[in-house]
Amino acid sequence: MYKLISIDFDGTLLTDDKKVLDSTYKTLNKAKDKYIIVGLTARTLESVKDVCNIDIFDYLVLNNGTSIYDFNNNKIEIISKINKDILVDIEDNIINKVTGIDYCSINNYYCTNTNHRIRSFIIDINSINDINEDISRLNIYLAEDNLLDIQNYINNNYKELECIKMKDSNKEGTWLVVLPKNINKLTTIELLSHKLSIDLSQVVFFGDGLNDLEVINNVGLGVAVDNALPIIKEKAKDITLSNNDDGVGYYINNKLL
Repeated sequence: MYKLISIDFDGTLLTDDKKVLDSTYKTLNKAKDKYIIVGLTARTLESVKDVCNIDIFDYLVLNNGTSIYDFNNNKIEIISKINKDILVDIEDNIINKVTGIDYCSINNYYCTNTNHRIRSFIIDINSINDINEDISRLNIYLAEDNLLDIQNYINNNYKELECIKMKDSNKEGTWLVVLPKNINKLTTIELLSHKLSIDLSQVVFFGDGLNDLEVINNVGLGVAVDNALPIIKEKAKDITLSNNDDGVGYYINNKLL
């Protein structure tokens, strides 16, 4: 019945210490004989490589849906990006009201709010003008009591963008994510599935956070890990063990293989 297994990363595939368990690797390698395996994440490509061996995947949907990496052909398809003039205007209007902004390209995070990042793909900047590559997504960090005002400001003034509230199951606090309009995990996994002649009803998805909600709601089998946010567990068709207990591997072994 199912042909494609898609998996969120943080809080789902990854343990709380940002690792993929050996048992999960073994299960996914076994599952590749029967299913197409897709990582479905807000991470950039280099950030994914930092936490796992990407050869367990056939495809990676990156940056919350703005690009697709085809592992077998070592090829990246850009789905959408944000115009730099718009990014400059947003920064000019909100920089004094937020604690920091991450500008996300295919590989890198350009960050305005820190000077102690230790990963090569996390780069400190003073402003958007320090960036010389295309940006597909923003993370905006701010005080909770200021969140709705900034979200409404972006959604009301930049019609080509969509600003959503984000929260992971294993991370304190809430922040904002800015994406090109009508681009998210669901739209891109639907696009990829269509190219592979697979219907959404034949897709399995494992998730935990707010940006997983649309996928959980619309694929054939949406599975929440036990540590998922309450709304994700409520909408899921099934629930597995937690991310720290090999929830993804356990479910695939016992229900899909």
